[in-house]
Amino acid sequence: KNGTFTKPSAQQYGLWFNPSKTRFLVTASLAFSSSIAADASDTKTVTVAGAKVGDRVSVSRADGTLPTAGLVLDAAVTAADTVTVRYYNATAGSLTPGTQNHMVEVTRASF
Repeated sequence: KNGTFTKPSAQQYGLWFNPSKTRFLVTASLAFSSSIAADASDTKTVTVAGAKVGDRVSVSRADGTLPTAGLVLDAAVTAADTVTVRYYNATAGSLTPGTQNHMVEVTRASF
């Protein structure tokens, strides 16, 4: 119809735009190896009470800076209440991530 708008129902949206979320946020100081060899990684674990395997995880340096070029930072919930944070060295030489504060956010969407 010209000039009219019908708001879609929740079924039409598939509830995609309005899921309820559970969110856990932790800041932790993590001391990684003094040197990570080429094509290798180093991991540390962080306790995040309430986290479950399958939850979505986002990790970053707490100060907002990027890791050294060539270091890939990622994380996953690997057991109940446990998030594993990993630095992977994607270069041909060794790199040092050092000790940094990291922000770990775990999110669970419930539909």
